[in-house]
Amino acid sequence: MALVARALADVGTFPSPTLGFGAAVSLFVGRYRLEAGVAYLPTRSFPFPTLDAARGDIDLLLAHVGACAAFFQRPPFELGPCVSFEAGRLQSRSAGVSSPGQGAAPWLAFTAGARFGWTFVRPFSLVVGLGAGAPVVHPDLVVSGLGAVHRASPVVGRAELGLEVRF
Repeated sequence: MALVARALADVGTFPSPTLGFGAAVSLFVGRYRLEAGVAYLPTRSFPFPTLDAARGDIDLLLAHVGACAAFFQRPPFELGPCVSFEAGRLQSRSAGVSSPGQGAAPWLAFTAGARFGWTFVRPFSLVVGLGAGAPVVHPDLVVSGLGAVHRASPVVGRAELGLEVRF
């Protein structure tokens, strides 16, 4: 079993690159890891292209379940592929427009990538991950009178850096 706390970098979910954080718990079965966790991409503000004073705020809270395989294991290093499914809530707010509002939409995505671990002192490991996700649902952020102002990319990029403790 392991617990990990991680910093995240995301490209494509929001209008600009975003930093976030998360945590997860893992169970090990041989070379395989089953993981469940949560992540949060905090509120980011972005301007609307057609109105100088207007802006939107967006954030994402999600949960994920996934699996990794450590196909390369040479202590203290391990490397392997990972897949996961994310489900969450994308929330947005608008300001500086005649009818400010807020809304929320579901976030569902499949992700795949690679995970590298370095056990520098037992039971602590440095974990680095790099991957891409494909949103299943593409909610539009819509502002009354302006229409759609943002939509997540069809493919999003993710990077993570974390500290893991194994029990």
